[in-house]
Amino acid sequence: MKKIIFLIILINSHYFYSQEDNSLIGNTIRELGIDTHSIKLTQAKENPSNKDETIIVIAERVEEISISSYTVNSYIIIVNTKTGKIIQQYFEDYKENGWHIDSEELQKIKIDTAPYLLTENTRAFGVRLEYVGSSKPNPYKTTLSLYVRNPNTLKKVLSNYVVEETDGQWDPEDVQFNCSTDYVDKHVILIMKTSQSNGYFDILAKNKISTETYYTNENNECTYQENSELKYNVLKYTDGEYK
Repeated sequence: MKKIIFLIILINSHYFYSQEDNSLIGNTIRELGIDTHSIKLTQAKENPSNKDETIIVIAERVEEISISSYTVNSYIIIVNTKTGKIIQQYFEDYKENGWHIDSEELQKIKIDTAPYLLTENTRAFGVRLEYVGSSKPNPYKTTLSLYVRNPNTLKKVLSNYVVEETDGQWDPEDVQFNCSTDYVDKHVILIMKTSQSNGYFDILAKNKISTETYYTNENNECTYQENSELKYNVLKYTDGEYK
């Protein structure tokens, strides 16, 4: 199916919270002592494993290199929904978390509560980051990180795994049709296996890769050819994380 990709102009935006904001997110930001003017994005979602808890993700903008390049600290937090008390949290600064904002803009955070069962009694939850680039054609990428609960803290077991990606190469001299372009779409589904590595179930990554190659035919018309393939690889829990 032929695609039309539009240039997206992104405006850097911040989420501001007043001292009167009594939401779970606002209260959590104040309890952590984060400057409200530095908040880039936040997200919250009820914990399906415990209806009395809410998962909160906060992206804190800490260093601006340029208007389109900056660094972000990340907070992954579980709070009591009724009291707002922080139960568990996981913090990574910009040197560790891989949330780098440069040619691609961090546009959205999603909390993924699909049943990632790492053992029969251990369920992980995910944090998805959606990035959009400003180049032509527009690259798009979604990464997934998985977190599990320890008695006193949270632990990251999968870091920034690319589960969706759209990219393309084009001939800048082809100003009329952009008819010398190759688009590649990647979509990954994670499937929990029954085999184990170091106590955690292995994860089967099912990769569907679709390509569209545009070219000029013998009638000087712009046309394209589609192709898709499936690739599989297995993530195993080794040295404290899935690889």
